[in-house]
Amino acid sequence: MLLEGGDNDAWKVLEGLEKRKTPLSDHLHDILPGWCTDFIFVGTEFTKLFEGFEMLAALARLTLTTSLEELQTRLSKTGGRDFVWSPRGRAGWDGQTRRQIFEGWAAPETNAAILKAGFADKSAHYYELAIKSLGRLAEQMSWR
Repeated sequence: MLLEGGDNDAWKVLEGLEKRKTPLSDHLHDILPGWCTDFIFVGTEFTKLFEGFEMLAALARLTLTTSLEELQTRLSKTGGRDFVWSPRGRAGWDGQTRRQIFEGWAAPETNAAILKAGFADKSAHYYELAIKSLGRLAEQMSWR
């Protein structure tokens, strides 16, 4: 994941992360379970929670830095860059988990909770477009 003030390439100096697209995310994903086994899920549950957090951070950044109008304009483009860039973390290339996250977000109770929390300025339309943009961006990424 890349947020303000961070340089993703700086994490590529760690051994084994030189060729990763998401070196910081991969590193955190690898080390956090060892620190969290007493109070958080492990294995595939941890991956889903971790990548879900990253996707929420991506959604937050996207909707805090891009207006609804700008998002509509970008998504209506044909050919070329028909999405708005945002950090995407591991879920950008982990299509299986990303699909599970998006399916979970589509559940009415989860959808309502995310909007109530203030994501996408509490607008269902803005939220729908932001998810579409995140999906299109992820399609541009390839496996490590």
